[in-house]
Amino acid sequence: MKIAFFYSTDDFVTKDKPMKNFGAVPFGISYLSSVMKREGHTTKLLILTPETDFNEAIQDFIIDFQPDLYCMTAVASQFYFISQAAAIVKKLDANKSIILGGHHASLCSDVCINDPSFDAICISEGETALTRYVRAIEKKEFPTGIENLWIKRQDGTIEKNEQRSFNVELDLIPFPDREMWDPYVMSPELRPSVLISRGCPFKCTYCANHAMAELADGKYTRYRSPAAIVEEIKMLRERYPDITEIYLEAETFGADLKMTYVICDALEALNKTLEKPIKFGANFTLIKKISENIELLERLQRANFNLINVGLESGSERLRNEYLARPKYLNKDVIGFVQKAKGYGIDVIFFVLMGLPTETLEEYYETVQVCRAAQPYDIYLSIFYPYPGTRLFTVAKDMGLIEKEQRYGYERSRPNLELVGFPSKKLIHEYVWFYYKVYSGHRPFLRVMAKVLRNYLMTNPRLNSIFNKISNQKGFMKIKQKFRFTRVDANVHIGGSRKRLDSALG
Repeated sequence: MKIAFFYSTDDFVTKDKPMKNFGAVPFGISYLSSVMKREGHTTKLLILTPETDFNEAIQDFIIDFQPDLYCMTAVASQFYFISQAAAIVKKLDANKSIILGGHHASLCSDVCINDPSFDAICISEGETALTRYVRAIEKKEFPTGIENLWIKRQDGTIEKNEQRSFNVELDLIPFPDREMWDPYVMSPELRPSVLISRGCPFKCTYCANHAMAELADGKYTRYRSPAAIVEEIKMLRERYPDITEIYLEAETFGADLKMTYVICDALEALNKTLEKPIKFGANFTLIKKISENIELLERLQRANFNLINVGLESGSERLRNEYLARPKYLNKDVIGFVQKAKGYGIDVIFFVLMGLPTETLEEYYETVQVCRAAQPYDIYLSIFYPYPGTRLFTVAKDMGLIEKEQRYGYERSRPNLELVGFPSKKLIHEYVWFYYKVYSGHRPFLRVMAKVLRNYLMTNPRLNSIFNKISNQKGFMKIKQKFRFTRVDANVHIGGSRKRLDSALG
C-alpha cells in the first residue's frame, strides 16, 4: 500500500525546505513511517506551511503518489490547518480513509472524531494500531476492534475501542524514518535528535504528559536500551558524516539515574572509538538528586555532554507550586546548578514560561532576577499556551481567561490569556525585552540586542518568516554555529507542551 503522511508547521525556513534540521523533526510519524516500511508499504510525506497553497499542493501530491491511506497529525495549535487539509483530501480523494493522531487527537478526542473529514483517530501510541488498521484495509475489510482507535462506522456511529497498555519494548520499533524528511530539511547535519525514552514521571499541569499517562495502563516512562541508542547514533553518523552534535531527546534524562549512568557509559565508550567524538545534549528536571549530583556531572562530562536543558519555567515559587505542579526546587538550587555545570564544561539552557494564569508583573520580574543571577547559556522563552486536555487549560478556562475561539499557530510568541496583573500589551513588551533585562552588562551589547530583535520578529509572523528564510540558509547557519550565537534554535523541539515526542500517530 501507499501511505501518505501529512504534517503542518508555522515555524519554517522556506516553503520547500521548511525544517531547519533533524532536531525540528517530530518523532511520532517518523516512527510510524518506519513501521509501515517494515510491513512492506511505501510512504511519502507532505509538509504544509502558512505559505503553502493547500489545494494545489495536495492535488499535486495525490496525482504524483496516488495514496491508499492518509495519516495526519496535529497538536492543538495545528488542528485547524490539518482539518483544512483533510477536507481538501476528502474532496479530491473521497474513497480513501484519513486517520488522525497526535496529542490533540489523544486529548481532545470528541472534537477530533466529530470532524467530518476524519474516518478514525488514534489515541495514545500508534504503531500497533496503525499496523492493524492498514492490514484490514489491505484485505478490503472494515477495520474494527483495534485498540487505541476510534473508528467511524458506515452507519455514522463511532466505535470507541479500549486503550492498549503502553509499549515497553521500545527496542522492537525500527529507527525513525528520516529518509522521508530528507527533501524538507535544510541542514541535516546540524544537531539531529535521537529519542532515548518515552514518557515522564512528573505531573506538570501545563504539559500534556500527565494527561497522556492517564490514557492507558502500564509503565509510562520507558527507556530504550543503550545498545539501541548507540546503534542509531552510528547509523546517523554514517548517513550524515558531518554531524558533530546530537541531542538525546527525553522528557527528562534523569528520570531513572541508574539508566542515565548506563547510557552515559555507553556514549563514553562510543566516543573513544571515534576520531571526532560527538557532543551530546539532553533535558533534565532539577529535583534534588539532579541539582546536587556531582557524580552525574562527572559522568556527563566523560560522555562529552556540552549542553543541558533545564525547566526553570517561573522564578515565582507560588506559580511553580500552586499552578504548575513543578517538582520541588528552590531558585537558589537552579542558580547553583548552572554554576556547577559550567565547571564541568556544560552549558545550561533554561525553559521559561510567561503569561501564566494569575501571574503578576512582579512575579515575572522574579523570573528575570533568577535568570540574571544564574546567567544560563541561553533561555528558551515561551508565552504560555493553554493546551486542551491539560490541567492548566481547565484552570484557565474556569477562570474565564480563554477565548471561545482559541488562536491557532504561533502559540508561544503571542499572548493567549488576558491577565489582570500582566496585560497583553505589557506582556509583549516584556517578551521582546526579556534578554536585555537578563543579559545586559553580562554579554556584548550587539549580541544582546540581536536577541531582542529576534524576539520582536517572533511576535510578527510575516517578519519572522522572512527572518527564517535568511538566517537558516546553510551559510548563515554555519556562521551561527561557529560563533555559537543561538544554539538553542537548533536543539529545542515541540511536543507534550513543547516537544513532539510521543508516538501517538504523530
